[in-house]
Amino acid sequence: MHEMMKTIRTLLFIAVLGAGCATQPSTGDYRTQVPIELPPSAEALLLRHQKARCIINVGTMVYQRKNYADFLVVSGTILLTRGPFAGWFHQDYVFEKDLKKKDWSEATLYCFRNRDDGLPVILPDELLSRPEQELRKYLIPAPIWE
Repeated sequence: MHEMMKTIRTLLFIAVLGAGCATQPSTGDYRTQVPIELPPSAEALLLRHQKARCIINVGTMVYQRKNYADFLVVSGTILLTRGPFAGWFHQDYVFEKDLKKKDWSEATLYCFRNRDDGLPVILPDELLSRPEQELRKYLIPAPIWE
């Protein structure tokens, strides 16, 4: 009986999380309160690469075209279904796209490194103001959750 109740609780929890994915809109940029939506090709890449069920929230998104690539910095929360952080997971992602590509489907996905590793602490939306050599120091390949 106890195992059955535990299973029912787990199923209810999953159902509530699923409903949150289906109904939870992005809260938008905290500075302007304007809703933020990722380009569809970037969203598909992020969900596929991270094996995430959905994007819960995008807090900030910054785009910049440099002379060597397009960059999209996204601070958001996703629902992971696998890996050590299964559940809601907040991360700062950086997409790097070749200038010749029209969408983000083949972009390289990075995580934004901003911890005590000798680098000055900067906010994700400040990253793109850095020169290329310094910018690259903050990028680490996004993990692929198996």
